[in-house]
Amino acid sequence: MILHNDFFTCAISFLASLKLNLKDVFMGEGFHGSVPKLQMPGGDSTSSSGGGYLRGLLNGVPTYDTCASPDGPIPASKPGDAPFSQGRLSYEKSIHCPRGIHNQTRGVVLLVPCTSCEASEVFSKTPLGVRLPKAGFDVCWINLPFRGLGDMQLSGEFVAYAIDHLSGKSPTGKIDVITYSQGGSNAQWAVTFWPSVQAQIINLVTIAAPHKGTMMTGLICPVLNLIGGCLTSVLQMTPTSRYMNALYSRVNGTGEKEALVSTTSIYTYADEIVYPQLSQSQGASYLSGASNIALQDVCGKGYVVEHFGMLIDMATYGLVYDALTHGRPARTDSFDSQYCKYYSKNLLEFVRYIPLDFRSVWKTLFGGVLQRAGMIKILLTTWRVTSEPLLMQYVCKAGYSTQSSCTPVGFCRNISTEPLLHKLSITSRKRLTGLKLA
Repeated sequence: MILHNDFFTCAISFLASLKLNLKDVFMGEGFHGSVPKLQMPGGDSTSSSGGGYLRGLLNGVPTYDTCASPDGPIPASKPGDAPFSQGRLSYEKSIHCPRGIHNQTRGVVLLVPCTSCEASEVFSKTPLGVRLPKAGFDVCWINLPFRGLGDMQLSGEFVAYAIDHLSGKSPTGKIDVITYSQGGSNAQWAVTFWPSVQAQIINLVTIAAPHKGTMMTGLICPVLNLIGGCLTSVLQMTPTSRYMNALYSRVNGTGEKEALVSTTSIYTYADEIVYPQLSQSQGASYLSGASNIALQDVCGKGYVVEHFGMLIDMATYGLVYDALTHGRPARTDSFDSQYCKYYSKNLLEFVRYIPLDFRSVWKTLFGGVLQRAGMIKILLTTWRVTSEPLLMQYVCKAGYSTQSSCTPVGFCRNISTEPLLHKLSITSRKRLTGLKLA
């Protein structure tokens, strides 16, 4: 979404958007096209948006069975890398190159989507999906297991495999990686625990990434605890989570840079999902050693784009293009300011994306109907709510966390819960502390 000063204009735009999508809701037509149902042995069972907008809203979170037999042999890891845990076909079925790979002169670009997102819906009609192929890139994207609502450690594993797999198909032997929202953290996890892929990346460009987590979780999770709790990846995006602490533990007090490859972090000061956004180390999207650029740095303070608007924003694309075509992180001095002049066109695109953005938020908060019903059942029968899962054993073996934070059981049984009263007492203490500090 692109923010606008006139509330009534936004309201009218929203109503117009709902009218345009009314047919999709009631006639069962897929939003932005239908994606066929895929059955992935040992893996993902997806219905995507093929059953219409309303069905996608209520049941659009696909399951991924981490306890099933592997779908093909488990890939061998390279020396120094974390082990893979899933079958090779599960990884490869998650990778899609809608136009194929045709050895374009500028190589392959991998797009990594956001929390709860179907990659084709998110990317196909954005500047990244439309303009990059015309600029000489082969564009591929990945669908994360559980659509990014499950364990982010597993998502990072899928991203690591995709980088290794696609680099072998790129004429350059390397690829560019562009991520949106949670995808940035997934990519950071991949290059941290599968260091062999670092040499296979030309540029990593993250858009609205919660590199340091987001304070949003502190607002929504206490409320959602009353109906079973937050979903796994949302818990992991808490700034103080085990996941976030492990991801950057190597830099604590060492002076090392957080960016491990040539990295650009693009963000906006108007982000209402990933925040606080600051031009310093405390910023949610800030990554030391990267080129950290706010849209307002290149287009002026009056250029107000929020979280959901970044993918359709042409200035965002301009920064991505600057990085990819120069083979180095984006720079403000080489950015073409003409990209800032598409603001009105961005607003029209925002209208079309409102239903998709709303559905993304809904699924991130509540998951699917059956999933949420199961969480409520656990709450009512045990008075326990979901809590952040333990870290994989390879994290502790690498010295990135203490053994008490890791589990040897893998993803299949790595499920954690906490007494509701304990959660509520923690929330109350934090609020009281905040009042005393104020």
